[in-house]
Amino acid sequence: MDIITANAFIDWDSARRVVQPPWKNGAQDVSLRERTKYVEACFNELQVRTARALEACDLNFPVKVALSRVYHGWHRGKTPTDDRKAWEQARTLVRAFTTKKLSYLPDISFGDAMLCGGLRMPLLDTLRSRDDGHDQQKMVDTSLVADLLCYCRNESSNFRKGKPPMSMAIIVGNDDDLLPGSFAAESWGLPVRVLRINRAGESRFLKLDRLVYSL
Repeated sequence: MDIITANAFIDWDSARRVVQPPWKNGAQDVSLRERTKYVEACFNELQVRTARALEACDLNFPVKVALSRVYHGWHRGKTPTDDRKAWEQARTLVRAFTTKKLSYLPDISFGDAMLCGGLRMPLLDTLRSRDDGHDQQKMVDTSLVADLLCYCRNESSNFRKGKPPMSMAIIVGNDDDLLPGSFAAESWGLPVRVLRINRAGESRFLKLDRLVYSL
């Protein structure tokens, strides 16, 4: 049986809304072990919800999510953040999740190693302190979109007129800044599904039918 191979492009700020953290909002004394368990729980729930969402998409073939690329402010300067340290440990703990129509593998990579590669990698300094003392992420959405388009380009050699593509992209993210890149990849021939988490509604001015689904 033919199988669609998918890459998942995951905005961590959106994805972690699938599970409520066991600590109070803004807590600073959360141990690495607690953070790691939380990341593992989120990824496990994300696998389950993705399977449910793809069933609603009514795809013609089963899907194998071969790789999850996760995007966030992973470094303050060159220093890995607590979130990154937790993800590095959790990626060794997660396991594959399988249903009749979905196989979600536990292979994980991070957005600081962009798919384009090159001398300018890794992408560092993506978490910075603002003048008011609060943290702000930089280059996260744009690196996700850049990787999406790079993936589309890499897969385009398999696009054939009159034959459905056997690859697709799954985007987990609530920010509308991710949509234009999704439109571009889709128009170039790559099937794309954008999965939203706990989002109340969508703009009635955008054409999102068969593209955006609730996770």
